[in-house]
Amino acid sequence: MTKPRAGILSMQRIYNYGSFLQAFGLKSILESLGCDVQFVDYEPGKCLVTSPSSKKGVARKAEKALEVFRYDAPLRDKLAFIRYKRTYAQRFYPMLGVTEKPNLDPDIDLLVIGSDEVFNCVQDNANVGFTPALFGTGSRAGRKVTYAASASYMKDGGIGINTDFSRFTFHGNTSFKITKSLTAGTTFDYSETSGNEIPSSGIGNYWTILGRGMFMPATHRDYLEDGQPGQGTNSTTISAAWFDRYYTNNYVTRRSTANFNLKWDIVDGLSAFAQIANHNSYKNSYQYLAGNAISQTRQTYEGWSQTNRLSFQAHVDYNKSFGDHNLSAMAGYDFLKRKINGMSMTVQGAESDKTPTLGAGTTPTAWTDTQTPWCQISYFGRLNYNYKEKYMLGFTMRADGSSLFAKDNRWGYFPAVSAGWVVSEEKFWNVEKFNQLKLRLSYGLTGNNNVDYYDTLGAYSVTGIYAGSGATLASTLPNLGLTWEKTKQFDIGLDMAFFNNRLRVAADYYSKKSEDLLFDVSLPDTSGYGSAMQNVGSIRFYGLEFEISSVNVSTKNFSWTTDFTYSFNMNKVLSLPDEYRYKDVDGKDAWRIGGYTMSETGFRFGGTAVGER
Repeated sequence: MTKPRAGILSMQRIYNYGSFLQAFGLKSILESLGCDVQFVDYEPGKCLVTSPSSKKGVARKAEKALEVFRYDAPLRDKLAFIRYKRTYAQRFYPMLGVTEKPNLDPDIDLLVIGSDEVFNCVQDNANVGFTPALFGTGSRAGRKVTYAASASYMKDGGIGINTDFSRFTFHGNTSFKITKSLTAGTTFDYSETSGNEIPSSGIGNYWTILGRGMFMPATHRDYLEDGQPGQGTNSTTISAAWFDRYYTNNYVTRRSTANFNLKWDIVDGLSAFAQIANHNSYKNSYQYLAGNAISQTRQTYEGWSQTNRLSFQAHVDYNKSFGDHNLSAMAGYDFLKRKINGMSMTVQGAESDKTPTLGAGTTPTAWTDTQTPWCQISYFGRLNYNYKEKYMLGFTMRADGSSLFAKDNRWGYFPAVSAGWVVSEEKFWNVEKFNQLKLRLSYGLTGNNNVDYYDTLGAYSVTGIYAGSGATLASTLPNLGLTWEKTKQFDIGLDMAFFNNRLRVAADYYSKKSEDLLFDVSLPDTSGYGSAMQNVGSIRFYGLEFEISSVNVSTKNFSWTTDFTYSFNMNKVLSLPDEYRYKDVDGKDAWRIGGYTMSETGFRFGGTAVGER
């Protein structure tokens, strides 16, 4: 059986011994897989491939021509590139086992680009994903399937007690050329992290372990004569050695992400893309406080939380030019579903440290149970048109539906339009030293659904034991009228360039008005609730931005540039609901949320008020 042929294209000239070692390492890997390896190179800046579509037949440079080395590019383009090469590695041929300048076989099976990324994989002894099965024996082999995989492991002792951890990660991706116009790809990532940590909840926390420890006197003995750790100056000021002996806190976190995508080049200028992905994260935490001179309660805490996120995206793209008219369009769909589950419990009263489990405890002291599903669906589209890159129009549209709102308020619609005019491209433009002038204009609507899971439907919580039974209380006031916060924004700007683009000036003015603001409003004590999320009033933001950039000196070995930026931003409350209306000290109507009232004069200040900036 004929050996598969592999050619190594060095994107960096093999001038020095370090570059030689990189190339030699890659050559060794390919030869160990049963390949016949050849080396090729090119002269940077040399005219390599003449593009028939380029103006006046100007040849593309080497840096431009590297795009032909995509795995799905026609082999004839690769060979056309190589025919114009010049080799700089001749002095290393004897060291590489090459006796003469190689002539490339037109039936080469695989061309390996020796990029920095591939060389780094070689240096790290990682799997670069080359197998003889991919090379085959024909001129089209090696282009159907490409894949790569990597793995890493790290262990760190941390900088203090209960801070050590270890982490293992794995990444793999594959690309399949199913047909000439259909490509599939997969990606998989997995990581596992485990160790000890200083907790923010449970039995201990940052303060009891670090904060109180800083109050230990410098003369304190960490260990007593019998080898046992000293407990500290009192029952709350504990030494680090004491925590290290009696306190256990460890965790394991596992994350995985799987992705599958398809790209279909339907006809010239029209393509479709679809992708589905699933992400899962699971964390288990365990804490135990052993019996000691301070406490014999033997508290045990265990909790777990899981986040699952499923997403699907699909869009169709169209790009076409009709003479001087250029058109691009896109329409798509986005689906995202997330679910967070969790549970934790703390018990105490175990008889012995030999059974540090939840089941050994006799008295539960705290517990939580969480289920928070959420879903969002979006439809979106974009249409762009330009004439000679001189007149530009753009239109976008989004429709977003969020499960965070009640059924009648879930959908928000957000259109936007933009226009541009490059005045300096007009025939009448003939201003010396003023080589660019562009005007920009846009107007659009955006949305915000930053509310908690239960701000719309309300929530209940179990606060403890009442007369031997669980006590369930309403903890979040429902508001079925909550809806999307909407922001309308207008922008106008201009870009100017002078003296062959050595001096650039950009100026912008914006004005945006936000309505149905999502605001956590404080409630009176008599309501039984502390606050409630509401859509309240409107606010306006506006301002100017001005920027000047200049190239003062530009030589082969030295450059000097300057940048100057100025911005002015202001906001003003435009309206608040009438339930916040009151009479000010002058007898006029005023609106204010929160703030303070002077007991003697009745003057109110602070909080959020209409008319204030």
